[in-house]
Amino acid sequence: PTPAREAPTDPAALDLYLRARHEAHGFWTGATRSAIALYEQALAISPDSPLVLAGYARARLRSWFHNDDLSHGVEAREAAERAYAAAPNLAEANVALGTWHMYANEGSRAVQLMRRGSELGPPPPSTARPSAIRSWPFGSSRQSPALV
Repeated sequence: PTPAREAPTDPAALDLYLRARHEAHGFWTGATRSAIALYEQALAISPDSPLVLAGYARARLRSWFHNDDLSHGVEAREAAERAYAAAPNLAEANVALGTWHMYANEGSRAVQLMRRGSELGPPPPSTARPSAIRSWPFGSSRQSPALV
């Protein structure tokens, strides 16, 4: 498996990834759209980068949560699963896949993955620690608090 936190080796992909992460810190829909576009450009250069895939998944998850557009959920799951398959010891991959499971009302798997992500390293910015979600009601995605 890929070592934890291995950054894209292509300078252009790394630049796009860092810019996408910066955009992803904004909590408005325009920032999320910008982050998704930047992650997609980075993935065009480094399609198998677990860090880029995990970031892309989290941006798609945020968009799915706020817009209720199922296509974003499908894209998020695919990217999160690819990131996790490539780097199961990457904190970001565990958190991305765990967040998807939370939105899909699969609470026990969500907590398991997010706890593992927390153990592997510091969580990505704006991500709640698993201990904070133990008592959350796992109702519909509209009822669950956003983790991304």
